[in-house]
Amino acid sequence: MEIFKRFKSKQDHHYARIDHNNRCLSVWSLSYKVDRPDVVEISSMNMFLIGRKWNGSNWLAGEKDDKPVYD
Repeated sequence: MEIFKRFKSKQDHHYARIDHNNRCLSVWSLSYKVDRPDVVEISSMNMFLIGRKWNGSNWLAGEKDDKPVYD
């Protein structure tokens, strides 16, 4: 049963990828930490962030772009 304890202790890290206009393009759940300028750490897999604008410390309410441009 030791193998199950190992899986339970695994921590997921959740991220939002932003474009050059600080709009969220996608959200990720990874088993490792990411340190990139186009990635923002988030508390959970919140798909509603896609299209929203990041101001450097918060997601702006009412600033959602319903048709984000993907690269």
